[in-house]
Amino acid sequence: MIINLPEEVGYIIERLNKHGYEGFAVGGCVRDRLLGREPEDWDIATNALPQKVLELFSDVKTIPTGLRHGTITVVLKEKNFEITTYRVDGEYSDSRRPDKVSFSDSIEEDLKRRDFTINAMAYNNHRGVVDPYGGQLDLKEKVIRCVGNADERFSEDALRMMRAVRFSAQLGFELSDDTRQAVIKNMALLQKVSRERVASELVKILISDFPGKVRELAELGLMNHIMPEFKKCIGFKQQYPGCAFTLDEHTYRTIENVERDIVLRLAALLHDIGIPETGGEDRQGMPHPLFFDAHTPSTGLRADHKGISQPSGHGEISAGLSYKILKDLRFDNNTINSVVKLVENHDAAIENSRKSICKWLEKMGNRDFERLLKLKKAGAMAQNPDNYKKNCEEIEKVRIAYEELVHSKQCLGISDLAINGDDLISLGLMEGKDIGNILKGILDLVLENPELNTRDTLISIVRSKYFPRGENAQNRNS
Repeated sequence: MIINLPEEVGYIIERLNKHGYEGFAVGGCVRDRLLGREPEDWDIATNALPQKVLELFSDVKTIPTGLRHGTITVVLKEKNFEITTYRVDGEYSDSRRPDKVSFSDSIEEDLKRRDFTINAMAYNNHRGVVDPYGGQLDLKEKVIRCVGNADERFSEDALRMMRAVRFSAQLGFELSDDTRQAVIKNMALLQKVSRERVASELVKILISDFPGKVRELAELGLMNHIMPEFKKCIGFKQQYPGCAFTLDEHTYRTIENVERDIVLRLAALLHDIGIPETGGEDRQGMPHPLFFDAHTPSTGLRADHKGISQPSGHGEISAGLSYKILKDLRFDNNTINSVVKLVENHDAAIENSRKSICKWLEKMGNRDFERLLKLKKAGAMAQNPDNYKKNCEEIEKVRIAYEELVHSKQCLGISDLAINGDDLISLGLMEGKDIGNILKGILDLVLENPELNTRDTLISIVRSKYFPRGENAQNRNS
């Protein structure tokens, strides 16, 4: 089989060949080309030692990316190409990286150390596809299979267990039986992997073409070491007639129903994670050990979501757990705040009225409010197929009303008022939290009566309401 190599890759391989060395496109780029996909990166393997690679490409920009591991980055036409010397990895005492690396003269030896057969192929125009472990057959049969002994591959780098699921999700493939059994056997090794690396693989699974494959993480036991809180959701039977699925199945279906947005897919994964803590039903008004309020400085949850008032039901509990899980996985604060807001409010009623929608926009912001509607619809679609249609129709009505409001250019929040805090202070009101409360009160009036939103009218309202006897504002504040 002939693979069309990019001009730059062909140039690198030919230069290596010209000076007596081998060069192959290797790994994921070969896999993707054989699948008819466009590779994101092109990696080259060679028997030339790193210092020789630097010498051979001294006339172009090079970066000593990882000399210890034999990798040099060559920059051609502002594109980066990694050239790595064939190598044999030593022992992996920490299940993360080899204790030492030895260089080799054999492309077959280099491919032997790789994770899965579909990633253990090389190609150049002289030898064609080098495939000693049956990667092409596994591509044809849509199978993820470890190179050689699966236990050894996972003991070398425990993150490979999540990578197996990730490739399954990205390609729509299935894990081979031996690979699956090896993951189950070695899943506890994932505890040795940094939380950042775990989170990175989780994100790649969630934003893949087949995000429902996240169920594999639960079925293989990996979720126990990613977010142990999810374990109680597996097989949990919900206690209301509107849902025909177990809690975990409802969760997977919700993930599949939202667009490729990591905030939405994380929210879909976590939105009901607190239900087992409630016994399956919301405990309205009852305190819960996971309920975080304004006096809980360790979380900051309430400080980030002032104005959102919900009963201590499963949305509240799920939000608390979500905050804890995402912090543990080292997600950034913006992602955490958005996900927690969505989880906390996913089950709240949204009245289809201008005032209600504007209040939600004030609490959530436009982007997260749009996400909230999408999450609510996805959750409704993941319930009993016979019952969700009405709920989806109601959500759609709110969405249409929201879009009409946005396009109307009417006042939707405090920032859209014809006056601001400086105007109130210039009238003589003292700076402080009262200014914000007054603006909120004015906003309520304008939401009910949009025609009031002119500077003169609002100034008049402030004067009449807060200085009813025409008293001097400065005297009143003194």
